[in-house]
Amino acid sequence: MINLGLKPDNFTFATILDACANLATIELGRQIHAQIIKEKLQKDVFILSSLVDMYAKCGNMQDSLLMFNKMALRDHVSWNALICGYSLHGLVDVGEQYFNTMTDHYKLQPQLEHYSCMVDLIGRTRGVHEALEFISKMPLEADDVIWRTLLSTCKIQEVGRWTDVSKLRKMMRQSGLKKEPGCSWIEVKNEMHAFLVGDKAHPRSEEIYARLDELIGEMKWIEYQPDVDFLPLDFVEQEPIWISNG
Repeated sequence: MINLGLKPDNFTFATILDACANLATIELGRQIHAQIIKEKLQKDVFILSSLVDMYAKCGNMQDSLLMFNKMALRDHVSWNALICGYSLHGLVDVGEQYFNTMTDHYKLQPQLEHYSCMVDLIGRTRGVHEALEFISKMPLEADDVIWRTLLSTCKIQEVGRWTDVSKLRKMMRQSGLKKEPGCSWIEVKNEMHAFLVGDKAHPRSEEIYARLDELIGEMKWIEYQPDVDFLPLDFVEQEPIWISNG
Protein backbone atom coordinates (compact mmCIF):
# COMPACT_ATOMS: atom_id res chain seq x y z
CA MET A 1 0.00 0.00 0.00
CA ILE A 2 2.77 2.41 0.97
CA ASN A 3 4.83 1.30 -2.04
CA LEU A 4 1.90 2.32 -4.25
CA GLY A 5 2.00 5.80 -2.78
CA LEU A 6 -1.13 5.37 -0.67
CA LYS A 7 -1.01 6.78 2.83
CA PRO A 8 -2.58 4.62 5.57
CA ASP A 9 -4.94 6.33 8.00
CA ASN A 10 -6.06 5.46 11.52
CA PHE A 11 -8.64 2.95 10.28
CA THR A 12 -6.02 1.18 8.18
CA PHE A 13 -3.63 0.84 11.10
CA ALA A 14 -6.41 -0.24 13.46
CA THR A 15 -7.42 -3.01 11.06
CA ILE A 16 -3.84 -4.27 10.74
CA LEU A 17 -3.35 -4.14 14.51
CA ASP A 18 -6.52 -6.17 14.98
CA ALA A 19 -5.12 -8.83 12.65
CA CYS A 20 -1.83 -8.85 14.58
CA ALA A 21 -3.76 -9.22 17.84
CA ASN A 22 -5.83 -12.16 16.59
CA LEU A 23 -2.72 -13.92 15.27
CA ALA A 24 -0.63 -12.95 18.34
CA THR A 25 2.21 -11.73 16.11
CA ILE A 26 3.77 -9.20 18.46
CA GLU A 27 6.88 -8.55 16.32
CA LEU A 28 4.76 -7.54 13.35
CA GLY A 29 2.59 -5.51 15.72
CA ARG A 30 5.64 -3.62 16.94
CA GLN A 31 6.67 -2.88 13.38
CA ILE A 32 3.21 -1.46 12.71
CA HIS A 33 3.47 0.56 15.93
CA ALA A 34 6.76 2.02 14.69
CA GLN A 35 5.11 2.95 11.39
CA ILE A 36 2.28 4.61 13.32
CA ILE A 37 4.81 6.78 15.17
CA LYS A 38 6.47 7.61 11.86
CA GLU A 39 3.10 8.76 10.51
CA LYS A 40 2.55 10.82 13.71
CA LEU A 41 -0.68 8.99 14.54
CA GLN A 42 0.42 7.67 17.93
CA LYS A 43 -2.00 9.97 19.80
CA ASP A 44 -5.08 8.86 17.88
CA VAL A 45 -7.63 7.38 20.32
CA PHE A 46 -8.80 4.79 17.80
CA ILE A 47 -5.26 3.56 17.19
CA LEU A 48 -4.32 3.61 20.87
CA SER A 49 -7.30 1.40 21.69
CA SER A 50 -6.12 -1.03 19.02
CA LEU A 51 -2.61 -0.97 20.48
CA VAL A 52 -4.01 -1.72 23.95
CA ASP A 53 -5.82 -4.71 22.50
CA MET A 54 -2.91 -5.89 20.38
CA TYR A 55 -0.31 -5.86 23.15
CA ALA A 56 -2.71 -7.54 25.58
CA LYS A 57 -3.55 -10.38 23.19
CA CYS A 58 0.13 -10.81 22.39
CA GLY A 59 0.90 -11.35 26.08
CA ASN A 60 2.41 -7.96 26.94
CA MET A 61 0.13 -6.33 29.51
CA GLN A 62 2.85 -3.88 30.51
CA ASP A 63 2.88 -2.21 27.09
CA SER A 64 -0.90 -2.58 26.87
CA LEU A 65 -1.32 -0.56 30.07
CA LEU A 66 1.31 1.91 28.85
CA MET A 67 -0.75 2.59 25.71
CA PHE A 68 -3.89 2.93 27.83
CA ASN A 69 -2.25 5.46 30.14
CA LYS A 70 -1.12 7.54 27.14
CA MET A 71 -4.71 8.13 26.10
CA ALA A 72 -5.93 11.65 26.80
CA LEU A 73 -9.52 10.53 26.23
CA ARG A 74 -10.69 7.03 27.07
CA ASP A 75 -13.94 5.74 25.60
CA HIS A 76 -15.88 2.50 25.98
CA VAL A 77 -13.69 0.78 23.39
CA SER A 78 -10.44 1.55 25.19
CA TRP A 79 -11.78 0.45 28.58
CA ASN A 80 -13.13 -2.73 27.04
CA ALA A 81 -9.76 -3.52 25.43
CA LEU A 82 -7.94 -3.14 28.74
CA ILE A 83 -10.44 -5.14 30.81
CA CYS A 84 -10.47 -7.93 28.22
CA GLY A 85 -6.69 -7.95 28.34
CA TYR A 86 -6.66 -8.56 32.07
CA SER A 87 -9.35 -11.18 31.57
CA LEU A 88 -7.17 -12.97 29.03
CA HIS A 89 -4.30 -13.04 31.52
CA GLY A 90 -6.50 -14.15 34.43
CA LEU A 91 -5.79 -11.01 36.48
CA VAL A 92 -9.26 -10.85 37.98
CA ASP A 93 -8.55 -8.36 40.77
CA VAL A 94 -6.89 -5.85 38.45
CA GLY A 95 -9.61 -6.29 35.85
CA GLU A 96 -12.32 -5.67 38.43
CA GLN A 97 -10.44 -2.62 39.65
CA TYR A 98 -10.46 -1.02 36.21
CA PHE A 99 -14.08 -2.03 35.64
CA ASN A 100 -15.08 -0.28 38.86
CA THR A 101 -12.87 2.71 38.04
CA MET A 102 -14.61 3.09 34.70
CA THR A 103 -18.03 3.21 36.34
CA ASP A 104 -17.32 4.93 39.66
CA HIS A 105 -14.64 7.46 38.73
CA TYR A 106 -15.21 8.15 35.04
CA LYS A 107 -19.00 7.64 35.20
CA LEU A 108 -19.07 5.54 32.04
CA GLN A 109 -22.03 3.19 31.78
CA PRO A 110 -20.78 -0.34 31.01
CA GLN A 111 -22.08 -1.91 27.84
CA LEU A 112 -22.59 -5.60 27.07
CA GLU A 113 -19.04 -5.81 25.74
CA HIS A 114 -17.67 -4.81 29.15
CA TYR A 115 -19.92 -7.24 30.98
CA SER A 116 -18.80 -9.97 28.59
CA CYS A 117 -15.19 -9.32 29.56
CA MET A 118 -16.09 -9.48 33.24
CA VAL A 119 -17.93 -12.77 32.72
CA ASP A 120 -14.82 -14.10 31.01
CA LEU A 121 -12.64 -12.76 33.82
CA ILE A 122 -14.72 -14.29 36.61
CA GLY A 123 -15.42 -17.53 34.75
CA ARG A 124 -11.72 -18.19 34.15
CA THR A 125 -10.69 -17.71 37.77
CA ARG A 126 -13.67 -18.19 40.07
CA GLY A 127 -15.88 -20.63 38.23
CA VAL A 128 -19.21 -20.86 36.48
CA HIS A 129 -21.45 -20.31 39.49
CA GLU A 130 -19.91 -16.96 40.42
CA ALA A 131 -19.98 -15.92 36.77
CA LEU A 132 -23.68 -16.84 36.62
CA GLU A 133 -24.29 -14.81 39.75
CA PHE A 134 -22.59 -11.83 38.10
CA ILE A 135 -24.81 -12.25 35.03
CA SER A 136 -27.94 -12.37 37.19
CA LYS A 137 -27.02 -9.00 38.71
CA MET A 138 -26.35 -7.27 35.39
CA PRO A 139 -28.64 -4.31 34.66
CA LEU A 140 -28.69 -5.39 31.00
CA GLU A 141 -30.19 -8.58 29.61
CA ALA A 142 -27.54 -11.12 28.68
CA ASP A 143 -27.18 -11.70 24.94
CA ASP A 144 -25.67 -14.59 22.99
CA VAL A 145 -22.16 -13.18 23.40
CA ILE A 146 -22.48 -13.28 27.19
CA TRP A 147 -23.64 -16.90 27.19
CA ARG A 148 -20.98 -18.01 24.71
CA THR A 149 -18.36 -16.27 26.80
CA LEU A 150 -19.52 -18.15 29.85
CA LEU A 151 -19.40 -21.48 28.02
CA SER A 152 -15.89 -20.85 26.75
CA THR A 153 -14.44 -19.77 30.10
CA CYS A 154 -15.80 -22.38 32.47
CA LYS A 155 -12.87 -24.71 31.83
CA ILE A 156 -15.49 -27.45 31.65
CA GLN A 157 -13.25 -30.00 29.97
CA GLU A 158 -10.66 -29.77 32.71
CA VAL A 159 -13.10 -30.46 35.55
CA GLY A 160 -15.63 -32.67 33.76
CA ARG A 161 -18.65 -30.52 34.64
CA TRP A 162 -20.72 -31.40 31.59
CA THR A 163 -23.93 -31.05 33.62
CA ASP A 164 -23.26 -27.32 33.80
CA VAL A 165 -22.68 -27.23 30.05
CA SER A 166 -26.02 -28.90 29.40
CA LYS A 167 -27.78 -26.45 31.70
CA LEU A 168 -26.20 -23.46 30.00
CA ARG A 169 -27.03 -24.77 26.52
CA LYS A 170 -30.62 -25.32 27.63
CA MET A 171 -30.78 -21.73 28.89
CA MET A 172 -29.42 -20.52 25.55
CA ARG A 173 -32.01 -22.53 23.60
CA GLN A 174 -34.81 -21.20 25.79
CA SER A 175 -33.59 -17.69 25.04
CA GLY A 176 -33.65 -18.41 21.31
CA LEU A 177 -29.87 -18.32 21.02
CA LYS A 178 -27.82 -20.63 18.84
CA LYS A 179 -24.20 -21.66 19.17
CA GLU A 180 -22.07 -20.61 16.22
CA PRO A 181 -20.21 -23.48 14.53
CA GLY A 182 -16.57 -23.94 15.46
CA CYS A 183 -13.97 -22.59 13.05
CA SER A 184 -10.32 -23.37 12.48
CA TRP A 185 -7.81 -22.18 9.94
CA ILE A 186 -4.39 -23.05 8.60
CA GLU A 187 -1.87 -21.16 6.47
CA VAL A 188 -0.44 -23.10 3.52
CA LYS A 189 2.02 -21.43 1.15
CA ASN A 190 1.01 -17.93 2.30
CA GLU A 191 -2.67 -18.70 1.73
CA MET A 192 -5.14 -18.92 4.62
CA HIS A 193 -7.71 -21.75 4.59
CA ALA A 194 -10.68 -21.59 6.98
CA PHE A 195 -12.88 -24.52 7.97
CA LEU A 196 -16.26 -24.51 9.70
CA VAL A 197 -17.80 -27.53 11.40
CA GLY A 198 -19.80 -29.43 8.77
CA ASP A 199 -18.86 -26.92 6.08
CA LYS A 200 -18.24 -28.24 2.56
CA ALA A 201 -17.79 -24.92 0.80
CA HIS A 202 -14.04 -25.34 0.40
CA PRO A 203 -13.19 -25.97 -3.28
CA ARG A 204 -11.29 -29.14 -2.32
CA SER A 205 -13.79 -30.36 0.27
CA GLU A 206 -14.35 -33.71 -1.48
CA GLU A 207 -10.64 -34.40 -1.46
CA ILE A 208 -10.36 -33.31 2.18
CA TYR A 209 -13.22 -35.50 3.37
CA ALA A 210 -11.94 -38.43 1.33
CA ARG A 211 -8.56 -38.13 3.02
CA LEU A 212 -10.31 -37.83 6.39
CA ASP A 213 -12.18 -41.08 5.72
CA GLU A 214 -8.86 -42.75 4.91
CA LEU A 215 -7.36 -41.57 8.20
CA ILE A 216 -10.38 -42.77 10.17
CA GLY A 217 -10.10 -46.13 8.42
CA GLU A 218 -6.42 -46.40 9.34
CA MET A 219 -7.22 -45.55 12.97
CA LYS A 220 -9.83 -48.29 13.08
CA TRP A 221 -7.40 -50.72 11.46
CA ILE A 222 -4.89 -50.21 14.27
CA GLU A 223 -7.81 -50.45 16.72
CA TYR A 224 -7.32 -46.92 17.99
CA GLN A 225 -9.86 -45.99 20.65
CA PRO A 226 -10.54 -42.26 21.16
CA ASP A 227 -10.62 -40.98 24.72
CA VAL A 228 -14.21 -39.81 25.25
CA ASP A 229 -13.83 -38.93 28.92
CA PHE A 230 -13.57 -35.25 28.03
CA LEU A 231 -16.45 -35.22 25.55
CA PRO A 232 -20.01 -34.22 26.48
CA LEU A 233 -22.57 -37.02 26.42
CA ASP A 234 -24.63 -35.41 23.66
CA PHE A 235 -21.55 -35.28 21.41
CA VAL A 236 -20.79 -38.95 22.03
CA GLU A 237 -24.37 -39.85 21.14
CA GLN A 238 -24.23 -37.76 17.94
CA GLU A 239 -20.91 -39.21 16.70
CA PRO A 240 -21.46 -43.01 16.66
CA ILE A 241 -19.13 -43.51 13.69
CA TRP A 242 -16.13 -42.05 15.48
CA ILE A 243 -16.94 -43.46 18.90
CA SER A 244 -17.95 -46.94 17.77
CA ASN A 245 -15.60 -49.85 17.52
CA GLY A 246 -15.98 -49.95 13.78
